Amino acid sequence: MNKPLVSIIVPVYNVYKYIDQCLNSISKQLYKDIEVIIVDDGSTDGSTEVCDRYAYDDQRFRVIHQKNHGQVLARARGAKEARGEYIGFVDGDDWIDAGMYEYLMDIVLNCDVDLVTSGYIKEENDTCNIVEEPFIEKKYSSAEELEYIMTNFLFNENTQKRGMIKSQCTKIYRTNILKSIIDRIPAKMRIGEDCLLNFIYILNAKSIYVSKKAYYHYRMHGESTVHSKCEAYLSHINILFKELKGVFKESKNSEVLLRQLDKMIVSLTIVGLNQKMGLSGSIYIPWYMFDIKGLDGKRIVLYGAGAVGKDYYFQIQRQAGIKIVLWVDQKYQEMGMYNHRISDVSMISNTEFDNILVAVKYESLAKKIIDDLCENYSIPRNCIIWKQPKEIYVLDT
Repeated sequence: MNKPLVSIIVPVYNVYKYIDQCLNSISKQLYKDIEVIIVDDGSTDGSTEVCDRYAYDDQRFRVIHQKNHGQVLARARGAKEARGEYIGFVDGDDWIDAGMYEYLMDIVLNCDVDLVTSGYIKEENDTCNIVEEPFIEKKYSSAEELEYIMTNFLFNENTQKRGMIKSQCTKIYRTNILKSIIDRIPAKMRIGEDCLLNFIYILNAKSIYVSKKAYYHYRMHGESTVHSKCEAYLSHINILFKELKGVFKESKNSEVLLRQLDKMIVSLTIVGLNQKMGLSGSIYIPWYMFDIKGLDGKRIVLYGAGAVGKDYYFQIQRQAGIKIVLWVDQKYQEMGMYNHRISDVSMISNTEFDNILVAVKYESLAKKIIDDLCENYSIPRNCIIWKQPKEIYVLDT
């Protein structure tokens, strides 16, 4: 018996280094009843030729070539061309496990739901970290259950941690519902378009299944839009604010949702000022905090100059009894900070210190760093400190 057709939409723009791995992972899906719609959004780097090759070799693949209109319109074009009963999305610089759509479709068919949402694996700096959906794994279909999802969509009202994963790529949608709302996402949106689409979709869904599994590999790299600078960042936040505010005001839960929206916009603005707008870095707003009890009078080597490291640096600099004697990072040449010197890790060998404070977010990366310090620099483990950073704000768009 034939299974329902799933349309997998892949927007592509100048991802030549990654697109082959992406399309290859889709071609190896255990769920065979798929069509793959690649929307080549005006690529100029050789991505086009790779896409055409897959379409030539595998009849399930087809390519739509268009001028560059941005990801919103590329995804919408793919959705409108979809022939399947269900739709999924994969970005051209990411990849998926072979069992992803088999697993998602098993849930769709066995539980009869309009949406399945799942987690993802964040791939960054040779480390991977699983990000799970925060909701309890189950089917949500009663009015009370769906209201719970909506009122905790941006942030959990009790824990104040992030709500549902906003990415379109970790989900599977009913085509008829998605097509009915896809044009409500403004083409000019560059931030939070996934968030807006998913909330509108949930308003139109009668049932949702939340899964704790993760099959989608989300690649963090320097060329991605997540890392790119944008002087118009605040104007894009304003577009997101106006669109979500309009949708939230129509909801019977508007008071809760608008309060959460305020928090999200503040968080996004801080990210913009710290990372996105290309400012000099002379002013920095902390996002992460470290419990500095026990460090009074200590000479500290700070290891890590990313977002966590920068926040720790400014926090410690305000403490009179703690001295940072060295600040290091494996990518020190790329990690310049306004008026602050960051050195190579090897400088630890020439420095007198009491403790090394590892300033990274994920435990898996911290363990690699600690092992390297112990094995290659003969640092005693009891001199190395790492704790899960405390987030002052919460963000997930």
